[in-house]
Amino acid sequence: AFSVGGSTLVVTSGMVGIGTTSPAAMLHLLGVTSAVNPNVIFDIVGSNNDGGVQILSGGTEASLQLRNIGAGGKEWQILSTGGGAGAGQGKFQIYNKTDAITAMIITNSGNLGIGTTSPEARLHVSTTGVSAAAEVFTVSTAAAVSAKVFVVKGDGNVGIGTTDPITRAYILG
Repeated sequence: AFSVGGSTLVVTSGMVGIGTTSPAAMLHLLGVTSAVNPNVIFDIVGSNNDGGVQILSGGTEASLQLRNIGAGGKEWQILSTGGGAGAGQGKFQIYNKTDAITAMIITNSGNLGIGTTSPEARLHVSTTGVSAAAEVFTVSTAAAVSAKVFVVKGDGNVGIGTTDPITRAYILG
């Protein structure tokens, strides 16, 4: 280990540690951050659109994991799935790893699923264990979230202009 400008740099067993003397991965960065200064900055300078960060994997998934280890924090993954992946090949997925729940998935044909890993339409929203009175889907005006203009309830009733539809298609106004 050696120090450069007050920061520790370690190379051990093929792993590099910056800010730590015991790296746990090929590249392990450890530092103190503030609201003003982030730990890592990728600054891509150039005139073409080829800059950025790539995560490549020849396995079943390529993923970016976000884990908040503070009280109540969760671990989330953003995934691109390949052959043999549990969600199926060629999908983009946002996954709550803490609770083992797929929050959203986009298939390779462009279908978006919320509450389902196998969306059958461009937008497929699915819920389970919802009471008849619960709101499954809502559309609100930009003026206020409470100004709901379209509501689908757990019993299948749809309301336009009302939040309490009493029939399959209930229009008020």
